[in-house]
Amino acid sequence: MKQKLLFTLACLFVSISFYAQQKKLTGIAAFDLVNSGALMDKKNNVDGYYFFFQADKLKNKKREYAIRMLDNSLNEIATKSYIGDKGLSVLTTKFNNQALMYSLVNEKEKYFKLLAFDKQGNVQIDRNIPVEKKEIKERYSRDILMPIDDKGFLFNFRKNNKRSGYTLEYQATDGNKSWSYSTPKDVKMNFEATPMAANKNYIAVMEYAYKSNFSKDSDVHLLLFDIHTGKLQFKKEFTKEEDPRFLSNVYLDDENNVVVLGEYFEAKDNFVRDESLGIYTQVYNVNGELISNSKNDWEKDIKPIMPSEIGTNDKNRGHIFFNDFVKTKTGEYFAIGERFRKIANAWGIIGGTSYTQLVITDAIMIHFNSDFSIKDIQAFEKGKSRVDSMIDFGSPQYNAHFMSYKGAFDYKYTQFDERRNKFYSIFYDFERIKGEQNKYAYKAIIYNDGEITEDKIYMKNDYDTQTYVMPGKIGHVLLLEYDRKQKSVLARLAKLNL
Repeated sequence: MKQKLLFTLACLFVSISFYAQQKKLTGIAAFDLVNSGALMDKKNNVDGYYFFFQADKLKNKKREYAIRMLDNSLNEIATKSYIGDKGLSVLTTKFNNQALMYSLVNEKEKYFKLLAFDKQGNVQIDRNIPVEKKEIKERYSRDILMPIDDKGFLFNFRKNNKRSGYTLEYQATDGNKSWSYSTPKDVKMNFEATPMAANKNYIAVMEYAYKSNFSKDSDVHLLLFDIHTGKLQFKKEFTKEEDPRFLSNVYLDDENNVVVLGEYFEAKDNFVRDESLGIYTQVYNVNGELISNSKNDWEKDIKPIMPSEIGTNDKNRGHIFFNDFVKTKTGEYFAIGERFRKIANAWGIIGGTSYTQLVITDAIMIHFNSDFSIKDIQAFEKGKSRVDSMIDFGSPQYNAHFMSYKGAFDYKYTQFDERRNKFYSIFYDFERIKGEQNKYAYKAIIYNDGEITEDKIYMKNDYDTQTYVMPGKIGHVLLLEYDRKQKSVLARLAKLNL
């Protein structure tokens, strides 16, 4: 829905209202919008907004593109042009405080492009990466571009040798060394990579090793890379035979320790097909030495304090997908997730695209003490979401992992202040109220110096008006209200009740 509105925003006369100010964004009616969004750093603070357009068709299969940047009050920073090949399409866009990086693909010419603009809209990086046709087709299964604040970007793509592998391309934006890492050509397993976390010194990556798509022989590995050299600091293997685990989230603390949150399994179980026994947290130093190891069993430790699904008496825990993992100034951690279950899809059984669905319900926050013992678990009601499964086979948590890449969950982002004594997580919420009109809202779950509260921002969504939300500067969201009759968009910053 957001892309539809932003195309409208690009093609219409736009009225911008901020508090008492009125601003007009003009001169873009002739452009064809390719991509747009917020300039967000690692903490999800918003510096401004960007719009990437196709401006003109040129000779020799070339196209003129334009990038327009605004600050977080919608004042224009820069508008610059760029000449590129016909057939370029945007995969992902990220911002790292220094540059706005696009990963693009040209399927006909068979290459990926890394294109970065600085804050003034000037081209900082323009690099083509030749790939095979099969490697291009396999790009959609994950978020392939990771920003590292004030350092660079990590681009992750499939690389096929004798087996299916991957390549990590680190592109520096701070003047330091860029580097590349690929799986060896002579490996006997297939490998996939998911970058999990990064700071100014290191990058943590989850590696998934398997013999075939339907094989029971699969393992998870944790890799840590030196961001300055590309050196592999350590590789921790969670083998199926001895210690099967799955990594949900990784956090790099101020001492460069690697904090891992995930689910653990019975020995010889497979996380692709089997149910987990509980959740675990581990901490490693930069040499791969285990500092701490904590487990919480679903039945013994979690179920007794897990709230029932709101609105029911159901004590069954269902499953939890963890969206984020944050640390407060007190040294405590919060795992931010959503409750879900996997059910049969009636439409799929009679001829649809998927035989199963995920039903996503309450938001969940698990509060850990500094030693990773569970302090509290809280549930927060939000409307049910139903999404067709990406894969019908396998365990619910394995399916949820891949569905998250498609934006299936209602979680949007978490923002926190510099002192880490305050953060808030934003979820999409659809309220179904008996006897009343359904309501669309964005729910904020707010942590403020040890207290947790909720806030909601309701959106106008009727025949005449549709509202869309983008991240705003700390403590705010940006509401874009499209008026069908006036054919205009009103943009305003809404303040959260922090």
